[in-house]
Amino acid sequence: MKSRTIKISFALALLAAATILAWSRYPQFRNAVTPGDAVTQNSPSLTLSGASGGGIGDSSQQVTASFENVGAAAAVTLHIRPNWHVNANPASLDYLIPTTISVEQGGDIHPVAAQYPAGMNSGIRVDDKELNVYEDGTRIPVSDLPNGPNVHLIVRVQACSSDGVCLPPANIPAPMSMR
Repeated sequence: MKSRTIKISFALALLAAATILAWSRYPQFRNAVTPGDAVTQNSPSLTLSGASGGGIGDSSQQVTASFENVGAAAAVTLHIRPNWHVNANPASLDYLIPTTISVEQGGDIHPVAAQYPAGMNSGIRVDDKELNVYEDGTRIPVSDLPNGPNVHLIVRVQACSSDGVCLPPANIPAPMSMR
């Protein structure tokens, strides 16, 4: 039985190595991943984690959002766990997933008028470029929001750790409270 377990483990390791080799040598295999959801398809410097379901989850495990509307001043605030960040909008590189805010109303999703702040320099370099990111407490002012009982704000983020591990992106709710 132990011999069979070793053979299965060896076969799985061989399969993983072949997949990595195909990924790095044959760019056409990269196209199987949706460009909007793959931070790593063009960058070996970042690692996508959790995509198989056996990892540490998606970005919603590291990021939440809240909404506050006091008079005419409405904003979404990002709540990001320590040692994690999300990409600024615009993202520093074309293949990174920027933070975006949308509104869902009646099953339809529409972009929101948002004033995305400049990101903070993370000190992380990818493809010879410094990455600008949002960290915990980042406020994103929003305007022209529709009213109604079935209006939901959705924040799309991709969380990455300071170690360069990036989780699959997630749509997280920002519960609306009007004052």
